[in-house]
Amino acid sequence: MTPTSRTSLLLVWACFLVRGCWYTAALPLWEGFDEYAHFAVLQHWIAAPSLPAVDNGVSREIAESLRLAPLPWELRYLGPPYLTHEEWWALPRAEREARKNALSSMPREWAREPAPDFLASYEAQQPPLYYWICALPFRAAQSLSLTARVLLIRLLSVAMASLAIPLTFLAASLLFPAGRISIGCTAVIAVMPGFLFDTCRVGNDSLAVAIFAGLLLALIARRSAVAVGVLLGLGLLTKAYFLTAIPAVVILMLVRRAPWRSWLAILGLPAGIAGWWYARAWLTTGSISGWSEAANLRGLPLAELFYRAAAVSWLHAVDAIFNSYLWFGGWSFLTLRSWMYRIFAALFLYAAVRAVLGFRRDLLPAALIFCWFSIGMAYNVVVTFSNHGISASTGWYFYAVLPASILLVARRDVLLTAALAFAALDLYSMNIVALPYYTGLLAHRAGGGIPAFHLDQFTAQLPATLSRISVPVSIAWAMWIFYLAATITPVALARRK
Repeated sequence: MTPTSRTSLLLVWACFLVRGCWYTAALPLWEGFDEYAHFAVLQHWIAAPSLPAVDNGVSREIAESLRLAPLPWELRYLGPPYLTHEEWWALPRAEREARKNALSSMPREWAREPAPDFLASYEAQQPPLYYWICALPFRAAQSLSLTARVLLIRLLSVAMASLAIPLTFLAASLLFPAGRISIGCTAVIAVMPGFLFDTCRVGNDSLAVAIFAGLLLALIARRSAVAVGVLLGLGLLTKAYFLTAIPAVVILMLVRRAPWRSWLAILGLPAGIAGWWYARAWLTTGSISGWSEAANLRGLPLAELFYRAAAVSWLHAVDAIFNSYLWFGGWSFLTLRSWMYRIFAALFLYAAVRAVLGFRRDLLPAALIFCWFSIGMAYNVVVTFSNHGISASTGWYFYAVLPASILLVARRDVLLTAALAFAALDLYSMNIVALPYYTGLLAHRAGGGIPAFHLDQFTAQLPATLSRISVPVSIAWAMWIFYLAATITPVALARRK
């Protein structure tokens, strides 16, 4: 690594962290996907250091915060006394201020008390490693307000996800000696708005993407089987979708004709690190992943599963996955104009064709990880269809294998175009869609859509917008300016290299 490449890497890494700080502050409380349920699992580890059960309820503190703060649009089915962003901002200013004061002054002991009205802590089905790590600083922050504690864990999550930047750079440097390709790969990751929405919240995807990036680097660099086995075990103890990495690693080891000692490490270490959790999941839910919806299909004949797969509208499923991968504005599921998704779909298709035509043998680890993860996502679609009759899944899961997908399409023109397009998407989506909605300047129509918010409106409303996020106004202005610079800089570095 040359001094210039090292400096560029550090700048891109710093830009991601700056952007992550802005996202953590701009995203309202509980607006991250399933955020309150992940936070409830973390609270459980502090209150009772034992594995939580899926039938546990959230704490009184979380339930009361959901009543006081604006509710994500996706949770509108809860109804009164919970208020969506639209309903919350329609309240008189005095009542909004009273709710803010009540939120910041809730008794700390409520974190250890069950909610009067049961609200499920459904993310208790998740493996525990992320929560174990977060519990360390969380214990020291118990005197802080709930909002401050959530912000702390969000920042820690961003720091975890940021490790994908240097790990992807190192992997790209092994595959593409030209430094401009390596910086281009990291620049794309740094400016992707959907990736930040997924990782700036309380949730274990941030740790998962870092471990997946480390596993990919170990496979490309042909590190010891012990390193591969440990990383695979840690991944399995973080997120159940790491089960898709097992066949990918096994096939790669077969292709490389790994010696029997390597097989002992690659299979034995993950079993020793995470096998106990999956055995528990199987015994308690009937599903090896612990996913309750997969457990509903227990005993289903394989032929029936394929019959249901044939009934899925796969075109609709791919469309839903792509749209929620490209950009969904938090748990309120804000969306872009439809033509924007179509433009990016064309860019993705072009990059995929280039990847297939230019495939190289040394890209096999990335290809296997991405393809087997895609198979896992297809299974997720079938399970969702079987339980709900909906041909769809959550596309942001694919950010777990973002480093692998970036390496597969790593061509200079593709990376430069992607970095520029994602930076433009970020500036538009955050400033013209997300911020106006989160601060009460936009609202859902009766049919669920969001009206257009034009640039001149944003310029006129920017002072009001920044005054309504969760940090003091002067700090908000400084963070926003740094965010702009941190969004533009990675693109400039990719072009310069």
